[in-house]
Amino acid sequence: MLAGFSFPSKGQMVDPVSWTYSVKQVNDSIFELNFYAAIEPTWHMYSQIDFKAGNNPASFKFEPTANYQRLDTVIEVTKASEEFDPMFGKKVAFFALEAKFTQRIKALAKESFKITGTIDYQICDDHSCSLGDEEFSFNVIPSPESAKTETDRVIATNGENTGSGTNSVSTIAETKPSGSSKSLWSLFWIAFGSGLIALLTPCVFPMIPMTVSFFMSSSKSKTGAKLNALFYGVSIIVIYTFIGVLVTLLFGPDFIKNVSSHWVTNLIFFLLFTAFAASFFSTR
Repeated sequence: MLAGFSFPSKGQMVDPVSWTYSVKQVNDSIFELNFYAAIEPTWHMYSQIDFKAGNNPASFKFEPTANYQRLDTVIEVTKASEEFDPMFGKKVAFFALEAKFTQRIKALAKESFKITGTIDYQICDDHSCSLGDEEFSFNVIPSPESAKTETDRVIATNGENTGSGTNSVSTIAETKPSGSSKSLWSLFWIAFGSGLIALLTPCVFPMIPMTVSFFMSSSKSKTGAKLNALFYGVSIIVIYTFIGVLVTLLFGPDFIKNVSSHWVTNLIFFLLFTAFAASFFSTR
């Protein structure tokens, strides 16, 4: 699941987490620092919640100055998933695909100032883990006149997170940035294109003429063969989509991946495909 087997340095791999940031002025002196992390598919980033499992929870450090005061700790807007990790032998909390955080601060200076700090986090996939170490910098510009309006001012886009690393991390309702829908469509077309490319792999391509010959031999006409093939293809799409959505809603997004990689599941499919292959040699 989330377990990793090696810990390469950041110089040896591309960080699968990209960050975007913004500042929202709440009133004359209160500001919200917002952090959004886009996580590449198959990767997970650990939450601030620390179950003492051995992983590195997200940790955010601010450089203290006389210009501002932090109010409480970083809030996890995106709710972290909590699952048992077989490698660590304990439950862990993590984010997949995206995560949003927010930190409220009180401005003590009347003129513009910077808020800087660092963020440490750990990301893992099924094969490896990586430690992230990023620096952030927010430009805060107090503006009493703008704060009196109900419109939100986006002041800066260059910053990051902060958290306590305890089990008492607060969460609030999530508001996704407008770019999230675009990233989901990009993921869809990448998956669709990868599926087409997979048709050329040695384990799939030889099945194409066998499948075509099966429908041609089992139908009385070319039209009937095409209809049977169309019904077969559409049925696969509908059945797998329905089962995938249903299982994800009931058991979580990682359940299907864990089941498909289990040795019992692979043994069952091996026996099933062996029986299917044998059926091609049967005589009518």
